[in-house]
Amino acid sequence: MEISLSDQRLRIKWLNQYLFHKIDDYDILFSDIKEYVFENDQNYDVFKLTLKDNSKIKIHQSIFYYNGEFDLFKKDFNEKIIIFNLSNGLNNHSIQEGKTFYETKAAIVVYYVLIAVLIAIPIVIIILQLNWRKPSLLASLGTLYFSSFYFLLLVNQHQKPKQI
Repeated sequence: MEISLSDQRLRIKWLNQYLFHKIDDYDILFSDIKEYVFENDQNYDVFKLTLKDNSKIKIHQSIFYYNGEFDLFKKDFNEKIIIFNLSNGLNNHSIQEGKTFYETKAAIVVYYVLIAVLIAIPIVIIILQLNWRKPSLLASLGTLYFSSFYFLLLVNQHQKPKQI
């Protein structure tokens, strides 16, 4: 895939196609973009565009094939969007930065449910007097707690400070 940016547009050209797939190339004017999101995940970096007609475009970058170009694209794209928004501020069309999953209300709900579950598990083990020293239970609890703490950390990192 080849991505190119100018002051007014984003071009995405597919150099390779999957077998029996035909993915069209994109030539997108900045004025057609409603919002964008760069989301870092455990194995992928994702770039999502939402256009004015509510169509969505997603580009995935595997971290296993990391070469730094995606970070350069992200930096350049953000700079172009800032310039575009400043030049079109009077026209009342600005491109918004969307929310990542970790900034949504659903993630906040999952966050608090996980905290309640993490507190409740030891209480249930004590009340029911379960043998918590079983290797299978310890492995399950360890996996649950580590993955839960990772999710909680991601939600905390993505929360924006409150404006006063």
